[in-house]
Amino acid sequence: MLTVWWLRQDILLPAGRRPVYFYPVNMNHQRLPTLLFTCCLCWALLLACNNAAKPVDENIVTDPEKMEEVISKAIEASLAYLVQQGGKLDDSIHLKLYPTVNAFYEGTNYAAVWSKDEKWQPLTDSLLGFIKNAGQYGLFPQHYHLKQLDFLKGMLDMDSLKRMDAALWTRADLLLTDAFMQLAKDLKYGRLAGDSVFNVKSDSANRSAFYTAALTTVLEKKQLAAWVSSIEPTLEGYHALKNAIPFFLDSMDRKEYTYVPYPYKPNNVKDSSFFVRKIQLRLKEADCIAQVNQLPDSLELIAAVKKYQRKKGLKADGKITAALVRLMNLTDVERFKRIAITLDRYKQLPREMPERYILVNLPAYYLKVWDNDTVAMESKIICGKPGTRTPLLYSVISDMVTYPTWTVPVSIISKQYLPKL
Repeated sequence: MLTVWWLRQDILLPAGRRPVYFYPVNMNHQRLPTLLFTCCLCWALLLACNNAAKPVDENIVTDPEKMEEVISKAIEASLAYLVQQGGKLDDSIHLKLYPTVNAFYEGTNYAAVWSKDEKWQPLTDSLLGFIKNAGQYGLFPQHYHLKQLDFLKGMLDMDSLKRMDAALWTRADLLLTDAFMQLAKDLKYGRLAGDSVFNVKSDSANRSAFYTAALTTVLEKKQLAAWVSSIEPTLEGYHALKNAIPFFLDSMDRKEYTYVPYPYKPNNVKDSSFFVRKIQLRLKEADCIAQVNQLPDSLELIAAVKKYQRKKGLKADGKITAALVRLMNLTDVERFKRIAITLDRYKQLPREMPERYILVNLPAYYLKVWDNDTVAMESKIICGKPGTRTPLLYSVISDMVTYPTWTVPVSIISKQYLPKL
């Protein structure tokens, strides 16, 4: 029975008469606490039924014949918990594509696919080897659970007691599957966000089906390298850049250097001191200044900058300019990130290009006209500065104008010329 409680009801009365207030009383109010307790108990039981228990950290199986069955049940229970927790198993493990991983294991009845009878499948070593050398594809090994997988594989390989732990085999299987799914995503589609300019649409359902089908195919054919080659872009520029990566990695300085923010506020003591501090740390990392315990004086800073300029083959004038700061920030690690981004831009292009098309390379300041896999024309181009950068576009040319007239757009006049005037 639904009881309605009226706190107040005003009745229109003649002037001078006070309103009458009604406070209806529920005759069954004695049963209200019991009813509330029952509802709360039912709700708590419902939540308990829907909450999956966190997977155990250890599950020793002494009978080898039962190991696969225990792992299968553990995979199912772990996925139920992961789906509920948004893919997070603990502070160190987070499955990025857990919905797809869950869908894949549903199709295998939650059977382990990377190990059997307490032994690794041959494809496991192939996948781990690929992850370790992912840099040659413009990828980052740490993005694919390499640290956790190395740790788990080391324990399961070296310790006979650990090999009896179904919890470790379960965790390794889930991490390997998620790593493969993530590799499939990054190799096929890249890591850049979808851009409407390039007609890139993120269809999660189709992509999830692709990842699942890809892993099924690789597990059946047991050929990882051939599958990787089949999904990469076929464009010449992509492979030319990718083929040059091993030479870059051989001499790459992997040290992380201090990033120097620029510009700074010269008249702001706090901001300028912060900038000098960052410059000082960066010069220390390049062995161009001795001490970092206190801020250097002007002569010491100029001498250190000159030393850095001589190391880089620049004019040693001791001046801190935007170009010098850009050079300091352009480390080998930053260069590799730019290579990775460029490879991902190739993945945004159509897999099959038209017979005739123009490819404009903004950072290199040139364009190429391709005609049936042949460069018909190559030309230098002009593109905008970072503040007024040339937009990326993917379009069709319908008309071409030679020697076009050009006037300064209103936006440039108002934003650049008028302030200067």
